[in-house]
Amino acid sequence: MKFALAAALALLFAQSAARPDARLPTETAGWDKVVTALLSVFDRADVLALGEAHGRTVDAELRLRLVRHPQFVNRVQWIVVEDARSDYGGLLDAVNEVNLRSAPKKLQVIANESARSAANRNQFAIDAIHDRVSQGGKVLVVYGSGHVWHREGGITTAIDRLLPGRIFVAEVFAPMNTRVVGREGQEFDASLKALEDTVTTRERPVLISLRGTRAATLVANPFYLGQAMLSPSTTIGDLDDAGVYVGR
Repeated sequence: MKFALAAALALLFAQSAARPDARLPTETAGWDKVVTALLSVFDRADVLALGEAHGRTVDAELRLRLVRHPQFVNRVQWIVVEDARSDYGGLLDAVNEVNLRSAPKKLQVIANESARSAANRNQFAIDAIHDRVSQGGKVLVVYGSGHVWHREGGITTAIDRLLPGRIFVAEVFAPMNTRVVGREGQEFDASLKALEDTVTTRERPVLISLRGTRAATLVANPFYLGQAMLSPSTTIGDLDDAGVYVGR
């Protein structure tokens, strides 16, 4: 009995820890190649979760470039967003533009109309993702980074249990829109510098794989100004499958 329980728990852990085998290069530089590489994730995953720093300009630019790519509408059917009250830096306008020129294929946005609490926001996305992926759909998720991290984010940890190995997580590593001062700001900049030191190409932006790379070993907390309340041992590779680095 004890052996059977241990085996079941081991299987559950293995499933919850599963990551999609996206096989990205260690570095992919330049906007066009970054977007193409992210689209290639859908060859081996059903969900691309883009974690965002709310209101940051470069996060919006990545989303717009991705959605406007000519192949995006051929790969993805659904976009799940955290709050119906936000336009996500023009994302909804970009979706309308794509839909006007891409008939009969259409993108559909699923927006949370009542994003009152973290639990509410998470469950809304979990249900929407599970329903669409179970029907064979491909989904882009745009949520705050803390919601979609592996191991820590409520959305992705649930999807990893329900549909192991189906969700790929990426986010942008970049300065904030406003200058951050004090110790947190210094540690944040030092972490961006440490990430930059792992990159060989000089072109920006660069998509960095966080699967078994040196970048993946960097401690995560300073990248989020110490506000994420993560364990001191948690690394960005624990949280994300890839990161888009745009410089300091």
